[in-house]
This record gives sequence, structure tokens and C-alpha cells, in this order.
Amino acid sequence: MTAVQQVSRAASASREGGEKVLRALYFSENASNRFTRFITALYRGFWRGVWDEHDINAFVVRFYEQHDWFGSPEHNLQGFFPWEAELLHDHFEGGSAIIVAAAGGGREMIALARAGWRVDGFECHPVLVQKCKEYLSQVEVSGHIVQAAPNEVPSDLPTYDGAIVGCGALGHIVGRTKRIRFLKDLKSHLTDDAPVLLSVGRRPEGSRYYNLIYQTARALRLTGRSNSPELGDDPLDLYTHRFTEAELHAELQEAGFQVVKSVEGQEIYAVATA
Repeated sequence: MTAVQQVSRAASASREGGEKVLRALYFSENASNRFTRFITALYRGFWRGVWDEHDINAFVVRFYEQHDWFGSPEHNLQGFFPWEAELLHDHFEGGSAIIVAAAGGGREMIALARAGWRVDGFECHPVLVQKCKEYLSQVEVSGHIVQAAPNEVPSDLPTYDGAIVGCGALGHIVGRTKRIRFLKDLKSHLTDDAPVLLSVGRRPEGSRYYNLIYQTARALRLTGRSNSPELGDDPLDLYTHRFTEAELHAELQEAGFQVVKSVEGQEIYAVATA
């Protein structure tokens, strides 16, 4: 094991230990919820402040390695989530060709193929790519998945009639500029007016909790290091950037998409057209 790997693992173990303490405090009957949120925000702001993009990407990969659920048959053979089924029915043409970005173990791909869509996908995690291939073969549906570089759209994809960005995947990309570039690259493989379905973590407008995470992280970035934190960055169990509805719409529009439907709940579910 290299020295860099040793430091990374030590940092990860320290952070995971801290998360356990915070969870124990949160569930304590004597704990003040406001105080707990304050300490939690400072703690997570600290980690966002000391992480750079390489650290964040490594922690995201490690999260998916440690959580077998995302590669399990229970998850990947369960079909569409209710909000997906509704938005697909209303905005996607049946039987058309769909590309699934950040396809994971293949849940969306399998559900699409079973419902009669023609489907391809790409995913950066090699274990999940292999799981997806196994499940596609197991349920005997057609679909092709390719290995991609993290947070990138393969350049050699053909053109599709629509796209799904795997649940929450856009929020794992560090930085607004890179998220918009990812969306633009995806758009280059879509026909005119093709729909895109995606979900992101929601941040309440004016949230003091997320503002404290941001201000804490920003204070640790005054040395001019790269990968500056953004309001909405949240290193919970893994890095997720959480959006307000207006912020998501703005990023989609800058990437060349027109938002046609947006549903705000615990997360934000949206359909936009190329």
C-alpha cells in the first residue's frame, strides 16, 4: 500500500468514526436537534474544506464498493420508481432508443428494456458494469453497457431519442462547470427535443444548515486551493451536491436544455428537452 493510500484510508476511517458519533448524538434522547445540526454542519464543512476533487471522487467510489445494495438483484430488478414510471409515461416515446448515464447495476436499463424501449448505458465503476451485464443476461433483455471514465460521457456513443441520468448521479460531479460540461456532452448524443430524466438532492431555499457547511468549507479554502466548495455541497455518507430548484433549472438551461417538468419533494425530479 502506498503512502497516499495509507493517508486516504486513515482519513476515511477518521471521517467514518466521526459520522458514527454524530449519528449516536442525533438519536440520543437528551440531544438538542439544533445543536446536533450545528455540530454536524461544522464537521461536514470541515471535510468539504480539506477535500480536493481527487479525494471526493475516491470517497464516492469507496462508498459504492462498501454498499452492496447498489449492485444487488433486489435493487436492480425492482423496476422503475413510481416517479420515474410517471414521468417516462408522460414525456418519453415508447419503443424509442434511450441512453442511461451512470447506469450503475442496470436497474433503469432493465426496466426500460422490459417496457419495450431500446436501451444502452454507461457507468464508471467496473464492478457495477459487470453486475449490469450479468443482470441483463439473466433476465434475457437486450441492452449494451460500456465502461466510462468518471464523470464523463463516452465520445463514441451514437445518437439517442432520450436519456436518463442515473438517480442522484449529477450531484456526484464536483463543480458547476463540470456538471454543465457533462450535460452538454450528453446533449451532443441526443436528437432535437429529446427528453432527459434526472433526479438530484434538494436543498431548501435559504437553509442555514447548508450555508454553515459552505461557510466552514470556504474558510478552509482561503489558501487559494482548487476545487472550491459550492453552496449545496454535502459530504454526508458520500459527496452530493444538493440543488435548489432554480439552480438545477439554471444549470440545465446553460447546458442547452429546456425544463418541461419539475417535481419538488425530498429530492427534485425533472424532465428537460435537448
